[in-house]
Amino acid sequence: MKNSEVEVIDPLTEQEQNRLTELERVVVEGMKGPFDSGLALREIHGEKYYRKTHPTFEVYVESKFGISRQTAYRLIDAANVFENVTHGLQNPPLGSDISPFLSLPSNERQIRSMSKLAGPEEQIEVWQRAVQTSPKGKPTGAHVSKLVKEKLGVTVQRSGTKITQAARELPEDFVEAFLTITEKLFAAKKNNFKGIDRKKVIEFIERLRRFIED
Repeated sequence: MKNSEVEVIDPLTEQEQNRLTELERVVVEGMKGPFDSGLALREIHGEKYYRKTHPTFEVYVESKFGISRQTAYRLIDAANVFENVTHGLQNPPLGSDISPFLSLPSNERQIRSMSKLAGPEEQIEVWQRAVQTSPKGKPTGAHVSKLVKEKLGVTVQRSGTKITQAARELPEDFVEAFLTITEKLFAAKKNNFKGIDRKKVIEFIERLRRFIED
C-alpha cells in the first residue's frame, strides 16, 4: 500500500492569529478608507493566514465574509491600483509632468478597470488624465474605463446621441456593462460575425428585451 501524500500545514503563530483577527475586522468594517478591505484581504492572501481553517483563499472568503472570489480579488486589485497611484502622485520622478495635487481615487468602482493596465506608470498616467478631463476633477468609473480602453487601444463606439444621452442617466456599472456588450457587437459585425451564430446573438438580445419589458 502506497503512503498518501499529506500536505503539512504550518500552524498560525500567536502573532499571526492576532494579526488575522485584526485584518478580518478591517475587511468587515472597512475601517477608515474605501480600500482598507482590499489591503487587508491582500495581506491575508499573501501570508496565507487562512490556512488554519480553510484549504484555499477562495473558500475562506466565501465562508468567512460571504463574498465571491471575484469580489475578493477585485478589491485586492483596486487596493493595488490605489497604492500605485498614491505613491506615484506623492513621489513623482524628477522631470515628470505628474501633478502631486491631483485628487486620489475615492472608491473601488472608480478605478476597477485600471487593473487591466500594464503597471503603475500607465495607471498614474490614466488617472491623471481622468482627473484633468472630469468635472471638478472627480472622474466616474465609466469615464476612467473609457480612458483605460483607449490606452489599451480599444475604441469605444456608441451608436448615436440618444443612446449616449440615455446612458448618462444610468448607474456607472450598468453603463460599463452595456458598453462592453456594445464593443463585442461592433467587433463581431466588423468581422462579419465570423465564427458567431448571428441568429443566436439576435435571440439573446431579444430575450434581454423581453426580460426588461416583463
